[in-house]
Amino acid sequence: MLAEIRDYLKTLNIANYYTIGKIDNAKEQAIGVYGDGNLGRVEAFGRNSSYDITGIRILYHGTKNLKDTEQVARSLYESLRYITDTDMGNIHIQYLDLNYSEPVFLGTDSNGVYEYVISGVVYYRRTESEDN
Repeated sequence: MLAEIRDYLKTLNIANYYTIGKIDNAKEQAIGVYGDGNLGRVEAFGRNSSYDITGIRILYHGTKNLKDTEQVARSLYESLRYITDTDMGNIHIQYLDLNYSEPVFLGTDSNGVYEYVISGVVYYRRTESEDN
C-alpha cells in the first residue's frame, strides 16, 4: 500500500525524491511515506467488510526556506484533501481522511531543512485475497 501511495504522489510532481519509511536528510525537497498503525479495527456486521483502513503519514522534507517549504506542503495537502474513489496502482482508495485541517509544522532537521507532516486514514477496498 505505501508503495502505491508513493507512486501516486510522484504523479503530483511536488518533490524531487520520493521514499518509503526513510528520507535521506542530505536531499532537499523529498517526500517520505510512512505507515501509522495507531488505528482501531474496522468491523462490519458479520465481520464481512468490503473495505479496510490503514494509517499513513506523509513527511515533506523541504528546503531551508520556510516560505517555500510551507507553500509546497500546503499544495500537497490540497492535492490529498479530497481524494475519493481513486485507484492508486492495484489499490482502490474509497476515501482519504486527513487528521488535521492543515499540514503540521515539525520545525527543522539537524541540517536546518524545514519539515511538515500530513497524516490521515486511508479507507480502501479489500481484495479477494484479504477476504480469505
